[in-house]
Amino acid sequence: MIAVDIMKLEHILVIQNKMDIVIKNKSLAHAQKEEIAKQICTGATNWPIIPISAQLEYNIDAVIDYICRIPIPIRDFTAAPQMIVIRSFDVNSPGTDAE
Repeated sequence: MIAVDIMKLEHILVIQNKMDIVIKNKSLAHAQKEEIAKQICTGATNWPIIPISAQLEYNIDAVIDYICRIPIPIRDFTAAPQMIVIRSFDVNSPGTDAE
C-alpha cells in the first residue's frame, strides 16, 4: 500500500487468479477473497477484487471492462517513458528455504 501512495496511483484493480483450482469449493474462494480484502482494503481504499481464471478465460471480460473505464491520462510526450506494475507472488510457504 505504501508503493501505491508513493506513486499516487488512483485506479487500482486486484485480480484473484487461479479460481479454476477452487471453483468447486465456493466457501474457500470466498474466504480467500475476504483475506485479500482484509489485507489490502482500508477505510481509505475500496479496490475492486475480480476473481479470474486466466487458464479458463473466466471473468477476463470483467478485467477488460474495468481497464477500459479508466480515464485516459493527459500525456506528456516529452517525458521519459514509465510503466508501473505492482505484483505480488507467494509461491512458497512462509519460511521455505531457497534451496
